[in-house]
Amino acid sequence: MKNIQEDLTALKEIIDNAKTNLSTLDGREIELISQLKKNFNVSSVEEGKKELKKLEDKLEKINQTIQDEYNKLKEEYDW
Repeated sequence: MKNIQEDLTALKEIIDNAKTNLSTLDGREIELISQLKKNFNVSSVEEGKKELKKLEDKLEKINQTIQDEYNKLKEEYDW
């Protein structure tokens, strides 16, 4: 009988720790969503992923433009 009580007590402690961790993670998620809204005007992780993809595409175009212009200058001035 004592083993059952010890096992149940240990399980209760594990469950209580899991609840505490879940609450902490929920608070972090709320804070991160708030930062996404404030910094990037998105309300969810899905919207954040879409915004990230748009920004990555824009960065790629800018990098390509810089490379193209650099190559033109290099060719024009025979570097």
